[in-house]
Amino acid sequence: MKSTGVIARFGGSGIGAAALWFARPDGSYYTVEKGLTGLSLRNRAYFPGLIAGKDVIGRLVISKSTGKRTAIVAVPVKRNGRIIGALGASLSVQELSRMIDEKMALPEDMVFYALNSTGQTCLHRKASLLFAYPADMGSRSLSEKVRVMLSKPEGVVRYEFEGSRTVVFKQFPLTGWVFAVGLIRGK
Repeated sequence: MKSTGVIARFGGSGIGAAALWFARPDGSYYTVEKGLTGLSLRNRAYFPGLIAGKDVIGRLVISKSTGKRTAIVAVPVKRNGRIIGALGASLSVQELSRMIDEKMALPEDMVFYALNSTGQTCLHRKASLLFAYPADMGSRSLSEKVRVMLSKPEGVVRYEFEGSRTVVFKQFPLTGWVFAVGLIRGK
C-alpha cells in the first residue's frame, strides 16, 4: 500500500520519534515499526481538526502504539485538494527532555521545564514530573506563578517548591508552550 511507502521514507528521514505514523481519515493508522496497527486515532481530541486540515503541534498524549508520553506533530496530507490522511510523529517528551538537559548542561541547582497552555508539564529534566500539573503539587506559590506564566508572553517569577526558585520564562508561539529556566536555592 502507498501509505506504508510514505511512512517508510519518513522513517528514514533521521527524525527521532517514538512513532512515525500515517493516519487515514477514519482514524486507522500505520507506523513505521508495525505497519497497520489495528488501533485508531479517531477518539484523540486533536484528530478531527487534523483531518479538517489543521496542523497539530505539541499536543500531549500517551502513545497508543508505544505507551510513551509523547508530543504530537502532524500535518494533513492532501491529494488533488482533498485530505486523504495525516502524517505525524509522536515525539518522546522524556527523550526530548534528556537531549535538552544534555545540551544545556545546567548545574544541579538549576531547573528547566516547559508547560502547555493548560499548565501540564511538557518537558522537564526530572522524568517523574512529565505530564504532571505543577498547580497540583501542593505549593500555593507555584500554583499562583503557573497562572502568571500562562497569562504573559514572558517574565520572571519566584516561588517555593523544593526550595526557593527564580525562573525566567517565555512563551513559544509555535506550540504555545511556556519554557522556563531557573535557579534553585535552599533545596
